[in-house]
Amino acid sequence: MQLKSAAKWFVVVDGSSGPEFDRISTNGVTFGGDSGRFAYFGRTGEKWLAVIDGRPGPNLMCIAGSTLGFSSDGRRLAYAAQKRHALVVVTDR
Repeated sequence: MQLKSAAKWFVVVDGSSGPEFDRISTNGVTFGGDSGRFAYFGRTGEKWLAVIDGRPGPNLMCIAGSTLGFSSDGRRLAYAAQKRHALVVVTDR
């Protein structure tokens, strides 16, 4: 579930609020495996980052929202992003 508070957005999973962002990807939260893991993209200013299991990752220039996904067992995660001037695939972060 995505909630907006005082012009900030955050995700609540199992009653715990995640970090606040200016925007959260319209693709929402992705759950992995037995739904014990989750991930989504948040943006502050012009920088995006992936939040995986409630922990924010490194800042990225751009993300490809529809690429965020877990392996069928929920152990592995991958997404595509732009880092500096290159497109990269981030795995298992």
